[in-house]
Amino acid sequence: IGDHLIIYDESSFNIIEITSINTSSHTAVFVPPAGVNSPAGLAKAYDPATAVITRVSVTSMTVDKSDTAHPKLIKFKGSNVLGSIAYDIENLQVLIHFEDGDTASIADTTDGDTTNDPMDLDAVEVTVTARSSRADTERNQEGDHFWRQEFTSMVAPRNLIY
Repeated sequence: IGDHLIIYDESSFNIIEITSINTSSHTAVFVPPAGVNSPAGLAKAYDPATAVITRVSVTSMTVDKSDTAHPKLIKFKGSNVLGSIAYDIENLQVLIHFEDGDTASIADTTDGDTTNDPMDLDAVEVTVTARSSRADTERNQEGDHFWRQEFTSMVAPRNLIY
């Protein structure tokens, strides 16, 4: 359904995908994290006095180039397409900035050190390349007569958990 739970306490955290919500029993069915086989096991993994559970809606974006004349930026919630956000978008790049100054395209908890882990994420840099909707014969950028512009924004969300 595209929603996730973020559960964390003073020592650890998990991001858990919700597969369905039972409205009559007010419970969430979810994919448990590695090493946890049941909701009861998940509850025992955290200190109840300091544990926080937050439900978040995860959306993602990608460039759809199926129409080469007008590539578009589309938005997803889970595997459901929510629609087009912008037309004539050729590229979308994301670069993660970490507390220690490192940058990477993904957070990595398996790299053998404590840097570039999800808990160290500080900000996200997003770069989008847009182009004109029509070719301009007076212009020959990239050899195809389209005008292009790159937009970059640094996003540092408040209350960043990971």
